[in-house]
Amino acid sequence: MKKEKYLQIFNYLKEFSKLRSNPVRDIEVQETQYPEKLWLNDIPNNKLFENIIRPEFNTDNDYWLKIRKPKEPTKPVFSQLSETLELWINKESLTDEEDEPTLKKQIEIDGNIRSIEDFPEIVQELKDYVEKKWIDDIIEYNEKIEIYEKKYAEFEHLNNSYKQLFRIFNKTQQFGEEYELVIGVGLLNFKENNDSPKILRHILTQRIDINFEYSKKDSHILVSPNIESLPQIETDSIIDLFDQFDSQNIIDAERAVEKYITEKNIDSIFTDSNIEDALQMFAERVSADGNYISSINKPIAISSKPQISYSPCLILRKRNTRSFTALYEKILGNIEDAEEEINISSINDLIGIHSENKVDFSDEENSNSISQNEVIYFPKEYNDEQIEIIEKAKRNNKVLVQGPPGTGKSHTIANLICHLLANGKKVLITAYTKRALEVLKDKLPSEFQDLTVNLLSGDSSSIQDLQSSVNSINDELSRANLNTYQTEIEDFGNKLKRTKEKIASNTNELVKIKEKATRNQEINLNYSGTLTQIAENLEKETENFEWYKDDFSDINNEQIHIDLQNYIDLHQNYLNVDITDFEYEIPNTEKLPTVNQVQEYKDLANELLQYYTSKENHIIIQCSDFEKLKILLKQLREYYKQSDNLQIDFTENFRNTYINGNSNKWNQTLKYSAEALEKIKKYNLREVDKNVEISYPSKKSLKQLKKDAKTLLEHLKNGNPLSGFTFTLKKAFLPKEIKERLYFIDEVRVNGSPCDTIEEFEIVLNDISIQQNINELSELWNKEIPQTESYLKRFNYFQNIHSEVTKLITIINESGQKRKEIKDFSELYVTPFDIENLEDIINETEYNHLLQKVNSCKVIIKNAEVSLSNPNCHPIKEKIFEAFKQIDSNAYHKCLNQIDALNNGKDDFQAFLRLKENIQKRLPNLFDSIQVGGFTAQDLYKFELAIYFRHAQKEINKLMNVDYEQELRYNLHQSEVKKGKLIAKLAAKKAWFKVVENLQQNRSLRQHLDAWVMAVKKIGKTGRGKRAMKFRKIAQQEMEHCKNSVPCWIMPLYKVAETIQPEQEMYDYVIIDEASQLGPDAIFLLYITKNIIIVGDDKQTSPEYVGVSANSMTPHIQRHLNGIPFSDYYGTEFSFFDHAKFFCDGMTVLQEHFRCMPEIIEFSNKHFYAPDGKGLYPLKQYSENRLEPLKTIFCAKGYTEGRGARIINEPEANEIALTISKLVDDNRYNDKTFGVITLQGNQQASLIENLLLKTIGEQEYHKRKIVCGNSASFQGDERDIIFLSLVTAHNHNRSALVKPEDERRFNVAVSRAIEQIYLFHSVQLDDLSNTNDLRYKLLDHFKNHNPQQIILNSPIERNIGTQPDPFDSWFEVDVYNDIVRKNLSAIPQYEVAKGRYIIDMVMLHPDGTKIAIECDGDRWHGPEQYQNDIMRQKVLERCGWQFFRVRGYEYYTNRIKALEPLWKLIPKIDKKEPIPNPEKENEHTIEVQNEQATKSANEILSEEEVLEEEIQRVKPNIAQSDISTNDSEILLRYFNLYKSGIYLMTEDEPLVADYVIPINSNYKNGYLLQCYKSGHINKVFISTLLSKRIGKEYMNGLNKNDELINLELIDSEKIIGIYFNENGSRKFKAHLTENISSREQLHLQGYKVMYMDFESIDYKIIPLEILDDINRLVFQSFTANGKPIDNNYYNTEWSIIKSNTSKDLPTEINFKEEVEQIKFETPSLFDSRVELNSIVEIKYFNNNKTLKVKLVESQTKTTTKQNGIQSINTKSPLALSIFGKIVGDIVKIGTSENKVEIIKIEN
Repeated sequence: MKKEKYLQIFNYLKEFSKLRSNPVRDIEVQETQYPEKLWLNDIPNNKLFENIIRPEFNTDNDYWLKIRKPKEPTKPVFSQLSETLELWINKESLTDEEDEPTLKKQIEIDGNIRSIEDFPEIVQELKDYVEKKWIDDIIEYNEKIEIYEKKYAEFEHLNNSYKQLFRIFNKTQQFGEEYELVIGVGLLNFKENNDSPKILRHILTQRIDINFEYSKKDSHILVSPNIESLPQIETDSIIDLFDQFDSQNIIDAERAVEKYITEKNIDSIFTDSNIEDALQMFAERVSADGNYISSINKPIAISSKPQISYSPCLILRKRNTRSFTALYEKILGNIEDAEEEINISSINDLIGIHSENKVDFSDEENSNSISQNEVIYFPKEYNDEQIEIIEKAKRNNKVLVQGPPGTGKSHTIANLICHLLANGKKVLITAYTKRALEVLKDKLPSEFQDLTVNLLSGDSSSIQDLQSSVNSINDELSRANLNTYQTEIEDFGNKLKRTKEKIASNTNELVKIKEKATRNQEINLNYSGTLTQIAENLEKETENFEWYKDDFSDINNEQIHIDLQNYIDLHQNYLNVDITDFEYEIPNTEKLPTVNQVQEYKDLANELLQYYTSKENHIIIQCSDFEKLKILLKQLREYYKQSDNLQIDFTENFRNTYINGNSNKWNQTLKYSAEALEKIKKYNLREVDKNVEISYPSKKSLKQLKKDAKTLLEHLKNGNPLSGFTFTLKKAFLPKEIKERLYFIDEVRVNGSPCDTIEEFEIVLNDISIQQNINELSELWNKEIPQTESYLKRFNYFQNIHSEVTKLITIINESGQKRKEIKDFSELYVTPFDIENLEDIINETEYNHLLQKVNSCKVIIKNAEVSLSNPNCHPIKEKIFEAFKQIDSNAYHKCLNQIDALNNGKDDFQAFLRLKENIQKRLPNLFDSIQVGGFTAQDLYKFELAIYFRHAQKEINKLMNVDYEQELRYNLHQSEVKKGKLIAKLAAKKAWFKVVENLQQNRSLRQHLDAWVMAVKKIGKTGRGKRAMKFRKIAQQEMEHCKNSVPCWIMPLYKVAETIQPEQEMYDYVIIDEASQLGPDAIFLLYITKNIIIVGDDKQTSPEYVGVSANSMTPHIQRHLNGIPFSDYYGTEFSFFDHAKFFCDGMTVLQEHFRCMPEIIEFSNKHFYAPDGKGLYPLKQYSENRLEPLKTIFCAKGYTEGRGARIINEPEANEIALTISKLVDDNRYNDKTFGVITLQGNQQASLIENLLLKTIGEQEYHKRKIVCGNSASFQGDERDIIFLSLVTAHNHNRSALVKPEDERRFNVAVSRAIEQIYLFHSVQLDDLSNTNDLRYKLLDHFKNHNPQQIILNSPIERNIGTQPDPFDSWFEVDVYNDIVRKNLSAIPQYEVAKGRYIIDMVMLHPDGTKIAIECDGDRWHGPEQYQNDIMRQKVLERCGWQFFRVRGYEYYTNRIKALEPLWKLIPKIDKKEPIPNPEKENEHTIEVQNEQATKSANEILSEEEVLEEEIQRVKPNIAQSDISTNDSEILLRYFNLYKSGIYLMTEDEPLVADYVIPINSNYKNGYLLQCYKSGHINKVFISTLLSKRIGKEYMNGLNKNDELINLELIDSEKIIGIYFNENGSRKFKAHLTENISSREQLHLQGYKVMYMDFESIDYKIIPLEILDDINRLVFQSFTANGKPIDNNYYNTEWSIIKSNTSKDLPTEINFKEEVEQIKFETPSLFDSRVELNSIVEIKYFNNNKTLKVKLVESQTKTTTKQNGIQSINTKSPLALSIFGKIVGDIVKIGTSENKVEIIKIEN
């Protein structure tokens, strides 16, 4: 069921859209649909006009048309006559060829009437002139006139084209939502017969942008291709002509051309030659008879066959609704494709299905109201209505808000955007016109601006805004860290929580202060009651406590009582104690030896005396560690003893020879000995000795025996016997070497047997080997072999020698190392193995060690004596010295005990002194009294009472201390500001977190972002060519995907329909502004969003559907909306706002009005809002010296012509044009914007527009943002000054304007004016008989409105009884009297917002400044009422009010002190020349007379302030070496700016700020340019700075998110030159500063002047006078890329720029350079010159006053005097002027004319 209902609604909307989009066949006859057509070939061919269809056009231009304004020729004048004749001649008669020239009969000279009859000589002079020269002069004049008329005709011809384009430009600016601007080519010209329609339509169109650029000397209009546009094929004019065309042919032709355009990459209908081929293709395919002709002319004749010609034409036409139709078709397709159970919750109410309340923004809880701790992310000021909107949005998916004019709808929407983005929502903001949306993005904090896209139209700025946002999001994505985000969010949240707690604390404290002032309260135990009662009690007891002079009042400090009693007791005690011991320095025991050290010293000295006095001479041993040395020596002695105990008899010889160089020999012996012993060891000597006995022949050597034995053994082993029978037989045959050795068998006996077996030979050989080795050992050691038969004993003997020698070598080597170690350690040489020498050295070492210990003790004693050498040391030191001398440890021990006693006594005394100091510090007067016995222990009971008395006094003073309350209010204000900033930062961080988080989870979208960035880079610098077009298309395709990364879109409704691909709930929120201008076509918004906030006003303009009557909709409503509730409201009579009342739960009304002056908005309030109970509360703060809000000008000669929409009143139009032409030259209207609204018809507006263009010109027209139109033209817009034309006149047969639509028109018309509104009328009230006629009501309001409250300026005498009206109390009367005695005025019981808020009193300053004064009496109405008072003050302060509060008890305590802060709030003003001020006009003209200047503020300043103001009127130039000044330039203020954003305005002296700019009077109507590194310029009115309070610290002096690199002060509009580096190339471009919007805030991001990537940037101001000379480098579009500075084509311009930027220019500060400081030189020794710290007496020449001043480096206050001497800073003009001068010198102060003489100098 629901699905069918949804389809019903959107089918109806589709039909509704089609009805509004009837095809146009002939553009010449459809004036409504095609109001402007400019055929390009009709544009005159002139050098002033650049036309793309002309052959000489430069195709490199980025525009297609450039139409410069032609200069009107000067009309020639008749030849100059003599001075006399010029005075008397009738000028008209000179050019009358039919008659001779004539003279005037009378003239007035110096107030006297002179007659020509009295001057016959003049008559004769004329006669002579006529006869001799007149004919020649008239011929010459006629020739000139003929030439002039030809030139003027040419000018008119050119100017008509210029004016038409300017008219088109104005319409695109005013009605961009209704019209689109295109250029068409391929004109289809066709009319088959009389019965068929005529076709005159272009087949190809392309959207274009139009811009108006101007300077003082020139202006021109540029027509450029839209950056996003491509050629579009339009066949709607023929697609339904089935009799003339085959629809399939049309479709085929369209597809073929589309394909061809795509294949050929055709992106322009002009610059691509293939475009004509495409047109020819279409002509041939659309019809067999079709043909194409390449002609740029508009066809003259109608073709009977389809003919297409190139015929380019610029067309302004109504936007059709095809995009809406396509949108509805897509939505219908989506719904049809959806499941049957489809649920579109936001539309359910429209079909009669009511949904339940929805949940909160976040997913955390489902609360339906705002909890106290819940954060509302409103970074800007807000009111209760805005909170109500959020509360409703939590409960409902549809919220309705009525926003009457000027109630801050844009401000409210900006807050809503921030809140929704912070909650991660995707938001769309839309309205019917872009006017309602233009300011919206600028109202967002800078942190949110990159999350928001202003797609207000299809022009380049909107596309660049989209690209900028996508770029920023992509950049943030590339570096974002979600953990960091979360940490920062938590940090901001904690800071916000603490700030809110501080706000609550300060607010509660303020409530307490107010409550305490009026209620009974207990200050302490002794004092309670009301403040007055307590004060009276204190006053009574003052006498009792006069003795207590001290300030101490801490009643909770119990310790002070104990301390005071202790001090009194100790004070008495020490009066009887000798405290001289405490005056000495008591020895520090830490610097003295211990008793044990002294005793040790004594023992060591005795030992030294006892053991070492017998020897006279001792060696001195240098050693750091005697203990170690003694160990080494004893180890060496042990080696010596070991050597002497060895069992060898050649020890000494061995040692000597070994030590003296024969160690190698002995080592060799030892080696051989070891080898021999090793050989012997392998035999079992014990067994040999026991079992073997061998006898050898005596004559044979062992060597011979061994050889023979081996030979015979070998013989045996070969199997040959040496015994037995066989041996005997063979003996004779044995070899000779055997025979010769046979003796061996007989002579060698083994154990008694012959040696004839192998075993026996082996035994013999072993025995011989043992004997040989023993013999070798004997020879090696030179020792006899022991006389024993035992081999074992012989072996042991030599083995022992070997072992002992080995030990001895080890001892020798190790003892040598030890001796070396001893020598290295102590320089001692020890004789090798001289035991006596060694013993002596050991004894000497013992002596030296003991001596060292004794000396160490002496050093300790000596150091102690040094520590005691201070003359102030206590006398006990003498006893210590004596104890040291006697080395008496017992006496010394007694001294130490005495020192401990002294220290304890001194500690006690020091504690007493600290107590004394504490008492003296806290109770100085009581302390003095104690010293003289005036206060004793018996008086202690009085002290407690005195403390309570003083505490009560202080608490009373605290409650009466205005500074304390002001501090609380200041802290509260600062906390509120901080809260707003924290909310903005927290909201922005949360919004960015959601965006980045979603992107990180969407890989596809990230890829599209990367692809878009790459494509943009590939487009290149110029953006032209096939390659660039290819990548531009890719970038556009990728951008369609990238759009999803942007969470907030701002688009007019038609742009939404053109742009989006509709999906159900694709947005979380849609916010509609000016919903009363929308009709049922806005219903589709409910489909694409989950929630909707509808803001509008049914008292303002309703939708207009031209060509669609209400009756024509009835059949469609009946057919499609059957069963749909309130279906009648889908017609054209009702707005979407009206319709929303049925499906929204109630309506929130914004009632606080901020835009208009109260007198202006009162008309709307009285007649349209108050009757419905929705009265507006005007809150605008304004100066009393404002423009008169309501002005009327009666046009007595007015009359009407025409009727209906074409009615005009030409005299009224002329009067409006005349008035505006005068006002543009009135200084009070500088920079004011104008708007003209006609209250009947449209033709009157066109008439006024043409008149204005003639009288003030296009430049002023554009500069003033003038729009001439009806009320609908201004819906959602505003102007400073509005001019209303009532139109009707005496001859007008009028009917009364009483209809609702009339009310809406009048409401909108009146409420557009910010400051002033002029009503031009040709009838009077008496002529308007119907008092219900809105004309009557409006004129009556202007004529009879008198809302002024009474201004009083005379003192009121105080009488007995009640106070006079309108005062609320005598307290208010007394304050009022003090104000008027200061020559000021006041308004008591001042009403704000029509009495919604009442201010006790408003003080008026001569410059118009108003200060709200609240007189707080003793009445207490409860904390809630006081909270309301605080909130009321907060609301009014938000609107610009400045408050001063004075309390009654404080005022009557000290009136002068109580009102001192009020006088400081009064701004100082300079005496100025009177300025013209218009008074009331007569019926036809505005007469202007001068108003006397207001009294100087000096009349209410002290004499010191006046004198100091005179002294320091002119200050030194700071950081402005390039500023040229003259005597007429007066220094007004110093602008002191810190990098933190804090800034102050000072009048007397500059501060030590980061940036300081002096503002002279010639800059007061100029601007401050804040130039940033990012390429943004914020242009701020100087008047805004001058309006700031002197010395007040302001925040937000710059954009903290950017780097400020230049401040430029300009007195009028200039050229801003920009140097920048791009891809390594240095480039330049310039713009007119007048194209940069002026602001009033210093912290704004400013206007973006750089759209390309650049690396560095510099700014330079260039004089406007050279604009014509450098025009080629001055660009209208800020997207211009500039020119390389090495481009020689612009050499002339470079030279001119260089020469002009090197001259004196307006104030410029380059922050890369330090401000040069003044350096003071040392004066001569022979002259008494003014120097630092000099006291100088000077005399002023202008008033003969004398003054003593002192030059100081510190910052000074203007009125600071000490002993009659005024301190002045060395950087002040006066100090700089007199520095270095001598007595008698006369100097001028700064650049002023004031002179002073130096009378006296004291250095």
